[in-house]
Amino acid sequence: MKGKFYSHEIEAMIKILSKNHYSYKMIIEALKREGHKVSKCGISRVLNSIGRRRVAAMNAEKFGVFRERKVRTRNTIKAVEKLVNCENPSTYRVIQKKMPCSLRTINRIIHEDLALKTRRKKKVHRLKPQDKKIRKRSCRILYERYLAGDKSEFIVTLDEAWFYLSDSNKKRKNCYVKRGDRIPEDWINDCKEAFPSGFMVVGILSGRGAMPLIKIPKETKINSTVYQAKVLSPIFDNFIPNFYPGEAEKVHLHHDRATSHTSRSTRSFIEEKQREMGINVIETKNIPVRSPDVAPLDFYCFGMLKQRLFKRRPTTLDGLWNVLKDEWSKITVPDVKKCFASWKKRCRLVVKNQGNHIEQLL
Repeated sequence: MKGKFYSHEIEAMIKILSKNHYSYKMIIEALKREGHKVSKCGISRVLNSIGRRRVAAMNAEKFGVFRERKVRTRNTIKAVEKLVNCENPSTYRVIQKKMPCSLRTINRIIHEDLALKTRRKKKVHRLKPQDKKIRKRSCRILYERYLAGDKSEFIVTLDEAWFYLSDSNKKRKNCYVKRGDRIPEDWINDCKEAFPSGFMVVGILSGRGAMPLIKIPKETKINSTVYQAKVLSPIFDNFIPNFYPGEAEKVHLHHDRATSHTSRSTRSFIEEKQREMGINVIETKNIPVRSPDVAPLDFYCFGMLKQRLFKRRPTTLDGLWNVLKDEWSKITVPDVKKCFASWKKRCRLVVKNQGNHIEQLL
């Protein structure tokens, strides 16, 4: 009954009945006959003047009920909505300086009143109108001519990425300490090298599985000559004949629009290989521009490799290369098919989204 107030009429009746030596039980029954429901605790509090209103009456003071001023008002919610419902929303601290409320109240307004969820924006290339047109057209052609149905079995795609020794055995950024305690001084996320040691790797996926990784020698600039000798030659001479024996003429090679891939000498080299082996290469105009979101090596393989490298512990560049080969060998044919299915879906989404980025839609 703590904090419950009765009317002055009921309190007067309780005091009169108590003066007539009525017991608590008799007082409850008498009040019940009058249509009032009161407990023993309530009677005791009235007789002993327990309660803010009764204490105020005894001291001849004015009684008033204190109610906390509501902070999450309609106007406050609207003001917060204006600050967060945009491309670059204000931080909690900035909002707190403008609003008379706590960080917790701001958090509740955003997540409860406005029903918003925290999401991370994707890091993508900025697209010009011309880029969007090219992406829409080339993704449609890429899907219809080379990926739809069972056609993806005969496509070979490649891309390059840098891997560093510092990518392995990383220390996690988060840690856990008791409330009020500081993080121990030796719990740090230190940077060992300003310029980490590493090398470039070429990954190759085909509709029949992952082809072996190609390591580009350290301090080698990827120009047309290196690309032809270190990348295209092994693919044309060894990998494709091994994966597609007697079916090389059905294969289509897919690579991006890097300068070394589209130079005049590279085109001449590819045309010569086409005449010798019958292998086809997708035309440059049919390859999407600024499109890591529709490149299997970018949206799947290299990210997966770096995640797995996070837990491994190579200490030398040779060890790093061995770890990369080991993790790459674990990619199975079902994994590649799943990746290519995602590739097809992404191409269709780009067309549907008029060439715009699709990372936010996935």
